[in-house]
Amino acid sequence: MTHPSQHRSTWPSARRDRQRQRMVAQNADPDFVARRRGAVWSAERRAAKAAEMTERNADPAFHDKKVRGIAMRKRGRLQIPVHCHPLVRGLVAAMNAQMTTQREVGRRAGLSDRTVAEWRLRTMPFVDALDAALNTLDLELAIVPIGSRDANGFVNRRRATP
Repeated sequence: MTHPSQHRSTWPSARRDRQRQRMVAQNADPDFVARRRGAVWSAERRAAKAAEMTERNADPAFHDKKVRGIAMRKRGRLQIPVHCHPLVRGLVAAMNAQMTTQREVGRRAGLSDRTVAEWRLRTMPFVDALDAALNTLDLELAIVPIGSRDANGFVNRRRATP
């Protein structure tokens, strides 16, 4: 068995030579290099943009608006996967309703940053951790009769008949 570094190319040597010559010619062409790297700004344009951004960032109102926008990006828009547990679905629905993030719930409940995200995607929560997360949203776990929960894990207003 050969080592990967000893592996020979499947291209014939003539084709490898043509490809090498083509790449050398393209890399020698400044227009090709500029197009490959994207738009190249002139020094004047770069200086004007830097001055504009310095002026914008000096304005406290602009900075506050930017920070608020970053903080609101994911609030209220978490998708509720079909495969996750109904109680986790209820937690995510409540998080969306209260416009809070997974990170905020996790930190207030004393969990790691990724724990709540993993509940949605891969893992099953422990009862104590789920209860702590629900408590941060002013909710609690409860034992209810079978069939009395809706699709999101909340208790229906109408009681299921026994």
